[in-house]
Amino acid sequence: MTNISYALIGVGAFLMLMTFMGCCGAIHESKCMLLSFFVIVLIIFLMEEAVAIVLIAYQSLVEADPLYHNKSIFEMLLSKLCRVVYDTRGRS
Repeated sequence: MTNISYALIGVGAFLMLMTFMGCCGAIHESKCMLLSFFVIVLIIFLMEEAVAIVLIAYQSLVEADPLYHNKSIFEMLLSKLCRVVYDTRGRS
């Protein structure tokens, strides 16, 4: 559980640094800072989309794995999120 806390603190600190860079770039009208901010945010967004697609596509393989039942809290939350996204997508 503490590993998840450290990971979330790290992600939060990184995002805070990114938003600060975006604000400074906007205030100083620095094309370099704004472009860097845009590229990093775009990469983060694309990585999130890729993970979501992979989790939805391979959900049955993950659930069929015998180690599926001996997983960490993070993996359980991730699989529940995957199910929610899959169920929501199926209803629409």
